[in-house]
Amino acid sequence: MRTKNNILLITTIFFMLNTVNAQFFAEINTGYAAPFHSLPKGIYKTRHSNYYRYYDNTQEIDTSYFKPNKKFNMGNEAFIDGAIGYKLNNKWSFSINVMYLNNYDYNIFYKPFSSEMVIKTFFFEEERYSICPNSFTWNRKYIFYGERFSLIPKVSYFLEKNKFRFETSVGISLSYLTLYRNIESDSESITSNIFGKSHRITSEIWKEYYTKNNHVGAYMALSTYYQLTDKIELKLSAELNGLLDFHVATGTQYYYERYYEYNGNIIEHTIDTELYEVNAPDFTKEYYNFSTINFSLGVRYYFR
Repeated sequence: MRTKNNILLITTIFFMLNTVNAQFFAEINTGYAAPFHSLPKGIYKTRHSNYYRYYDNTQEIDTSYFKPNKKFNMGNEAFIDGAIGYKLNNKWSFSINVMYLNNYDYNIFYKPFSSEMVIKTFFFEEERYSICPNSFTWNRKYIFYGERFSLIPKVSYFLEKNKFRFETSVGISLSYLTLYRNIESDSESITSNIFGKSHRITSEIWKEYYTKNNHVGAYMALSTYYQLTDKIELKLSAELNGLLDFHVATGTQYYYERYYEYNGNIIEHTIDTELYEVNAPDFTKEYYNFSTINFSLGVRYYFR
């Protein structure tokens, strides 16, 4: 009797598992995350001056400017996405997506957001028998990249027609964001007089990263599925990942390089890979964000 009961219990459990497994699914997607933002007013800030002092023959040209390109959003690039979920009935489903994007190590389409400052100064010193030119040029460039890992629980409602299924989804994205900032600074000075000329070249590189964990954003999606077999569907989707602004207080410097040359001779070339805490730049929602519209193609598999 006990044996029969055990067999009945095992059979019942097996039948229930079969019934439940028929509702589970998994999918894999890949696509492009396009930047979602509006260009705020006043983002371009320039300064230019050009003047000449007759009494000491000094001419100075200052062309300092802050010029980010149009893609100042660090969240755009090709991405990979996977999901597991459960089909509740013929109208509703629940799933959890996992999304990963990294345009620092895997840059295919991303054009880095950058800003640059340039100063050029020229002046002439009048010596006894000649006019000796002097110059100083300084350039500093900031380049930004982004990395994003997101967990996205979502609820979906769908309608079926023949082999097609149309789905709308809403959810939240719990994201782990990393912003990388590289700073490249170069300067060159030439000073000369009747006794000779001095030529100095200096180059410095800083590499930093800033992280923001457990960031909550909004998620919406529209998807179309086409049934290939009883278990496999093709998926075409457009998704909005919004409200992913970025603001932190401190970050980490993980690389520093300095090069110094004097009259053609290398005086110093050092590299430091120690980790140092650094204060974050002025992060604001307008300048630094990861909000994107994702376009993807994928495959869904049902465990029937």
